[in-house]
Amino acid sequence: MKKFERFIIYPMLFIALFFSFADYGVQQTTAQQVYDEIIAKSIKVVDDEGNVRVGISTNKVTNSGTINIRNTHSGNFLSLGPSFDDEGFVIAFMKKSDSDKSVLNYFMPLEIGHNGKYSFINLKNSNGDKQITISSDENGHGLINVYDKYGEEWMSYDYK
Repeated sequence: MKKFERFIIYPMLFIALFFSFADYGVQQTTAQQVYDEIIAKSIKVVDDEGNVRVGISTNKVTNSGTINIRNTHSGNFLSLGPSFDDEGFVIAFMKKSDSDKSVLNYFMPLEIGHNGKYSFINLKNSNGDKQITISSDENGHGLINVYDKYGEEWMSYDYK
């Protein structure tokens, strides 16, 4: 190998070694560009410390998409996505367990949807039992159902 070849080969070798050990896990950019379409399996928005605050991803249980927004201090979050029975969309609040802060308790106080016949809004208690349902009856008139604390028995108020 000639002396001038060493000035080309050795720097290229060091550059190749550097890039082989570099971490490709996170890409950061400050450049702004407008795209017509972005295709991704998930998108995460993080704060300055790298904690995920907003996530848009697919839901493996319902085979659809969800949007999650996390609370900065408590770690609780709001989730927007389809209901498990495919009757509409659900706004769910995930709350950390009081006994074990690493466990999230599923709490879905509000459900908005459509079951093929009419639209509805269900308000639920902390046990997940229906408390109030606002919808329409079989004649297309407005209907309000008020349930007992177990979500079993109810009284209906509708237009006659």
